[in-house]
Amino acid sequence: MLHALLPNRDLTRDVGLYIVSEDAFPAGHFLRPNVLCFCLDRDAVLLDGQGIPGPILGNSFNSLPQTYEKRDGTIVLVQMFGGAWWRLFGIDPARFSRIEPLDDSDCQGLEQLLASLKAAGGDLVAISGLLDAFFLKLFEQASPRGLAERARAEIVADLDAPVGIIAGRIGVTERTLQRAVRKTFGVSPTRLKRIIRLFRSRDQGRGLDIDWLHVPGDLDFADQSHWIKEFRKLQGMTPSQYRAQPYGEWAYYDRGKSEPSFVSTRSQMGAMRDFSDEWRDYFAAGASSLDLSLGPSAS
Repeated sequence: MLHALLPNRDLTRDVGLYIVSEDAFPAGHFLRPNVLCFCLDRDAVLLDGQGIPGPILGNSFNSLPQTYEKRDGTIVLVQMFGGAWWRLFGIDPARFSRIEPLDDSDCQGLEQLLASLKAAGGDLVAISGLLDAFFLKLFEQASPRGLAERARAEIVADLDAPVGIIAGRIGVTERTLQRAVRKTFGVSPTRLKRIIRLFRSRDQGRGLDIDWLHVPGDLDFADQSHWIKEFRKLQGMTPSQYRAQPYGEWAYYDRGKSEPSFVSTRSQMGAMRDFSDEWRDYFAAGASSLDLSLGPSAS
């Protein structure tokens, strides 16, 4: 079972979701970008068939996913939005060429948080509260949003605009824009555009069951072959391999609740109407943060 927990509302521009994973999963690719992972049971995860380099791990979306195997044991994932590594932690996301170990030298309090999550004993309300407290403290000290976020908003609004045109709209040189985006997101503006375009093509309200027929036409992929080539380049697999990834059973919890408001499987992902008001609000708000329309089909 994968338990999906909502973060504090004050965090929703930087932190998207808390996930507590207990069950074993077969080896596949780790597809979630910008994740902070706490392995409460160190033997619960293998990366590329090997033991993990430390119990606290991080990744970004600027690298191909590693092979990831979830064995019996509990891990806690924090799904963050683009820019959160720099804004909240002061960590250059370009450092994550692979899934990398983290400790107190990267951010004071990570190791104590790991110990507290272990001591929570699977209490989901307590786990959510511990994560909220940690991230709210980081949020108070966070770097202000600036040039990189403005550039990202321009890219989202006009994916076809050249980087030089975007820089001109903001009133800076192209070189200044390049540096700001790379510092915050760990990738160049051009690669950020490609990632946003691919994520949008992947988000079809169908979970893992994506198909070329449902790729929005305004994303300007020349044809199916172009889409597949770009998908493989940025995700490390073809769309058909992506569809074959394990989905699992998901339980969705409202804030402060110990019982799920909705449970879904791959065959029964549910429509938007099946979710509680809190989760519908989350999916709607998350779209602007991820540049996607998060969540299940609205039908």
